[in-house]
Amino acid sequence: MSRTAWFTLCASGAFTCGVIYYVHTSQVKDRERLREGVIIDLERQQQKKIQNVRQLALQSDLTKILREQQKQYDEDDRRQRESGPWFDSGGDRTHTSRSLSECITARPQSRFIVVVVVVVVEVVVVVVVVVVAVVVVVVVAAAAVVVVVLVVAVVI
Repeated sequence: MSRTAWFTLCASGAFTCGVIYYVHTSQVKDRERLREGVIIDLERQQQKKIQNVRQLALQSDLTKILREQQKQYDEDDRRQRESGPWFDSGGDRTHTSRSLSECITARPQSRFIVVVVVVVVEVVVVVVVVVVAVVVVVVVAAAAVVVVVLVVAVVI
């Protein structure tokens, strides 16, 4: 075998070994990255499970609290219905043992109702003021039209 052929054979063998080594190391690195990706996905799934369990526990606690509050509210409502109405048909107060402020502080829902009533009253007042302003503008415009018609009638 000639030197050139021998050199070509050695070079092609070395090149083949280099390609095989490169492909092998690339595959090993790809497998490691895939394993790391799987491990990261598993960790994320575990974290999501833990988060879901925490949210479930929190939701369960909130549900228990809500049920207790609802039970207390129902009990207060039942007691209030059993004690009778606050006002009789004439509008006089029949139960003088508890003031309105005591009832409001005793039931947080009552505070919410009072706030809602105040907001509704404020909205009604604003609407009435706007309607009155529109009526005034219409009356002034009508008066201006009448004055213009009278001036035109006098001039003609």
